[in-house]
Amino acid sequence: MMTINTKLPVGRPREFDLDEAVRRAMQIFWDRGFHDASLPDLLAGMQLSKGSFYKAFGDKKSVFLRALEFYTDDGVRNVQEVLRSAPSPKAAIRNALVRYADLSSGKKGVRGCFGVLTAAEMLPGDPDIAEVIKRLFSRLQALFAATIAKGQAAGRNRQ
Repeated sequence: MMTINTKLPVGRPREFDLDEAVRRAMQIFWDRGFHDASLPDLLAGMQLSKGSFYKAFGDKKSVFLRALEFYTDDGVRNVQEVLRSAPSPKAAIRNALVRYADLSSGKKGVRGCFGVLTAAEMLPGDPDIAEVIKRLFSRLQALFAATIAKGQAAGRNRQ
């Protein structure tokens, strides 16, 4: 009787960094949108073969959702850092809003926000995308609300 070791991976091991491939895909989706990003565009930009793409992600929407999650996680983390690094809650909120203004103007601003562009292209018809966008804005709202509450508490403690 032959025994099969089910703990060994099937096929060849992955020879690329999954997170880096998703970040590359994000750039393509950001530039072209979900519908206009073709599979050949993604394969070239992600530097993957068709087989590697399908084995790692399954389909275009799965990689898009992962890219959107990366973007939203990075965005929330960046806002959190700005809000935590200021000397006061008032300065923290001002710095966060100035950061948004900087990101929305000049050469950087021409590209727009990947989250907003995604919402404009995919909502209201896609519940998966809607959930990611809703979660993004809920997380940002919670960060700003906590900073405001901290400022209010500091004001009450001074009286």
